[in-house]
Amino acid sequence: TLSSSSAASDVYKRQVHTDLAIINAIDYYHKIGGSRKEARLRYLQKYWTDQVRELSKVVVNTPLDSKRYCAIGNVGIETMGPADFAKKLLDDYQIWTVAIDRPGVRGLRITPNLFTTPRELDVLVKAIKELSA
Repeated sequence: TLSSSSAASDVYKRQVHTDLAIINAIDYYHKIGGSRKEARLRYLQKYWTDQVRELSKVVVNTPLDSKRYCAIGNVGIETMGPADFAKKLLDDYQIWTVAIDRPGVRGLRITPNLFTTPRELDVLVKAIKELSA
């Protein structure tokens, strides 16, 4: 029937777009190279965590040992729950994060991407400094 053919066509179109995106992403990864991508993500993570790690009331859950981290960092403020911290960052600074509040990890997952700039991370650092003051 026409409706089932149309539905199949819609599914096919979604799959084609996904396939094209994946192909482009893999091609881009190969052009950049895994080592360069890793170095950039490590730089970005260290860029912001180094600036807030020693602040009072700030807890950086990301280890200092470079063998134990890459792009993702986790930060909390002792006087603020992760959900409230995430809401303040989004509402006041337009920074999207993921709140994590479970035994062993209490803070926000901060995940810069390859194209995040240090200037953008400066906004995050400023926000953490203001919210922890």
